Amino acid sequence: MVEVVEIEIDEAMIPSIAVKLSTYLLPKKYYCHFVDPNKLIVVFPMCLCLVSRENVAEAERCKTIGRMFEIPDRQMQFEKMFETDHPDAE
Repeated sequence: MVEVVEIEIDEAMIPSIAVKLSTYLLPKKYYCHFVDPNKLIVVFPMCLCLVSRENVAEAERCKTIGRMFEIPDRQMQFEKMFETDHPDAE
């Protein structure tokens, strides 16, 4: 089961909130992300990843890291999240 929580926050607060969230996530099967038109910040437990729009290598690196936290590949369609927030929900 996947639970999705969406919130809007001031863009200037994202870095500090992302770091704080990384300390609260459970060690397996949990992550969150922040998206703007040009970048995606993916937050894993004690780890942050940056994915730039249309940068396949960055998206793949982020997926590799996500697998260490047992995130299923279908939930890590990072390159598609610029257009569709949760492409795995289709």
